[in-house]
Amino acid sequence: MPVKSRKKPVARVDIARRFCNLPRTVPTPLAPGMSPERASMILKNNRKWVNGTNLHYYFFDKESDASEVEYTDGSKATKTWKGGKNQQDVVRKAFESWKKVGIGLNFTEAKAREDAEVRIGFMEDDGSWSFIGRDILKQPANTRTMNFGWNLDTPDTHNGIDTAIHEIGHTLGFPHEHQNPFAGIRWDEEAVYEALGKPPNNWARTQTFDNIIKKLSAAEVSG
Repeated sequence: MPVKSRKKPVARVDIARRFCNLPRTVPTPLAPGMSPERASMILKNNRKWVNGTNLHYYFFDKESDASEVEYTDGSKATKTWKGGKNQQDVVRKAFESWKKVGIGLNFTEAKAREDAEVRIGFMEDDGSWSFIGRDILKQPANTRTMNFGWNLDTPDTHNGIDTAIHEIGHTLGFPHEHQNPFAGIRWDEEAVYEALGKPPNNWARTQTFDNIIKKLSAAEVSG
């Protein structure tokens, strides 16, 4: 993760629906000539956690934990990664919700970023996102592996606790279901580009393609 934000957002607009914006990652390199069966098993499992893993999560808490964003009008601002206690409590509750599902993983809050696999920021105007599964282990210790770009402490569950549960799901290894190549979804693509190009998402076509329209490789999907 660079210090500067990965995209150029516009000023935040408080309307109903905001969407997850997954960061781009480098595809897993596979040896030339590898059998399709072996390649398929590697791709299906390389982001998954071993049963019984205890994942440690940390909330950024220093004044220096911040990034500069550049808006579409050319203005710039420095935004903190720190979040208030109410925001943090929503995320803690979301981790508890996942733990109660009984998927074989445990979650413990860490006091130091060096002890955490999951490092969480609350940077406004950077969207809500998480790296998927074990991809978080590839990120440097002073960078975020998850971010919440709007206030989670809200009665609107879509933009509150549901967002926290959704992003943690990515950390656990789940991609977007609507990108399942076997789902049978046929998008009106231009309508999707138009809708997500408007506030509050203001996505470029490449962001919309990566997060909504692009299908996962069939070799990555089990189910």
